[in-house]
Amino acid sequence: QIANFIHNYYCCTISKAYSLFFSKKLLKVRSLKKISDFKEEESKQTPIKQDLYELNKNQEEIYKNIKKSKSLYHLIHGITGSGKTEIYMHLIKDALHQNQDVLFLVPQLSLLPQMKKRLEKAFPNTNILEHSHKVSSKEFSENYINCKAYTSSITISSRSGLFLPFNNLGLIIMDEEHDQSYKQDQTPKYHAKSIVQNLAKLSNSKLILGSATPSLETFKASQNKVVEIHKLNKKFKDINKPEITVVDISNHLLKNPNHYLSPNLIAAITDSLDQKKQVLLLSNRRGYSNFLMCLDCKEINECENCATSFTVHKNSQYQYLKCHYCNNSKSIPIKCNKCGSTKLQSFGAGIQNLDELLKEEFPKARILRMDSDSTSAKNSIKEIHEKLDSNDFDIILGTQMVAQGLDLKRLNLVGVIFAEENLNLPDFRTHERYIQLLNQVVGRTGRHTKNSKVIIQTLKPENKLFYQFLDENLNSFLEEELHRRKKYHFPPFSKLTKIEFKEKDLNKLKIKTKDLERKLHQNRVKFHSVTPLIYRKNNQFIHHIFLQNTNPIKYIQELILDPNCIIDRDPQSTL
Repeated sequence: QIANFIHNYYCCTISKAYSLFFSKKLLKVRSLKKISDFKEEESKQTPIKQDLYELNKNQEEIYKNIKKSKSLYHLIHGITGSGKTEIYMHLIKDALHQNQDVLFLVPQLSLLPQMKKRLEKAFPNTNILEHSHKVSSKEFSENYINCKAYTSSITISSRSGLFLPFNNLGLIIMDEEHDQSYKQDQTPKYHAKSIVQNLAKLSNSKLILGSATPSLETFKASQNKVVEIHKLNKKFKDINKPEITVVDISNHLLKNPNHYLSPNLIAAITDSLDQKKQVLLLSNRRGYSNFLMCLDCKEINECENCATSFTVHKNSQYQYLKCHYCNNSKSIPIKCNKCGSTKLQSFGAGIQNLDELLKEEFPKARILRMDSDSTSAKNSIKEIHEKLDSNDFDIILGTQMVAQGLDLKRLNLVGVIFAEENLNLPDFRTHERYIQLLNQVVGRTGRHTKNSKVIIQTLKPENKLFYQFLDENLNSFLEEELHRRKKYHFPPFSKLTKIEFKEKDLNKLKIKTKDLERKLHQNRVKFHSVTPLIYRKNNQFIHHIFLQNTNPIKYIQELILDPNCIIDRDPQSTL
């Protein structure tokens, strides 16, 4: 039934939908334990034990309300550090005692090790599986059979865990439900939330969505009583809120163009290190520098395959140029391709650049970098979490992956290097993601230490979104954003479908798009035809057609088999 839903709703072939349930990894393993072997192991297990925190009054009330509610769909809307996870744990305990399986979803692979460790501590005698598309073929297959064999098991997983064959599913938890990583970026481009809603209904399982900053779609669903909302407005532990300071770094950068740490932030880092505390710094920009430019003719080095600039990266030996869209890379040119000048300068603060800067400013500090480049190698995430667990660092510097899930005992300072990173992107979700990221990263501090601080560096301190964030007026932001979305007919007040055409031949691309536009016009379907911001990727020209409030399948049936056409229901971006 779920495969048919994916096939029909997300406009893909039925074989593509079924491939989600029967991974190629299952076919690669020749010898596996039989289900009877797992059954024998299960019979030898000791009874379920649990080591849980006692809930406070607010948590207890939410826990009891969810237990007695007849609704399947619930949202726990709690500020960061309010103890959403403790409520999850008590609900998991109940499911296990009823011999039910639990699926615990997290949006990013980097969150799996820490959450698994927490579950193992809470439920020491329980079968706990860690699953993702990154596990080996043997692990993938054993998880598959394990799920089929055991009852009273917990599976912690990224979105790929949705397609395991659970024996007796009774509870689904989707933590950080707002995170865009729950959207699959390959065909079929499903969103995990729509799948878990169907899965919960089919298995009669309770679905618990959790977030400090719920998506607009979920927030609207709670207003419409489709999802039952439960609010946690206070921190779990009685610790003072962090002191938040917004620092205008415009003048500092005019005087020190390549120094992205303000005197305020340097002083705060120094103070934290002197107190033997930890520091978390957010810089949502991979690489060493944003781009390479000729100082004479102002030419910016662009990728030959894509209509976008190269990012400057650096390894232990040299700097090089890399495209983040097609992974094309090459050495730094000696002279400008356009005018021949040798005056080439890199600009912008990439995370590698900041890593160097921190080592210069704080030579004795142990610095841990966490981004997609530093975590791409096998076991790198595991090694980073071992350092986190052993407190073997003083400063953690990372992209948005450090904004969620980290629970650091000695952390008392969070610094945001450039608050408006990506804020000017012309996308309807830009403001929503901005507020979500700020809330998440600021929420890492003020959990275990008193007198914690947050320093937000910005070039635009007058930005209205700052004041909504500083006033902790998330509901005001959500209501305003809903009003804006309604005015311009964006989700959750409409259903969008993005049709992306890709062709190496520009004329062929134009013919395809015109054919579809003609068909849509004839059927009086409302659509927008646009050239995207980055109109060429991987040596292919790109064009987008957006459909509103219509089931696209009857207009695009023949496009499903076209390898150069991508159909995206409920896109996370219009870029």
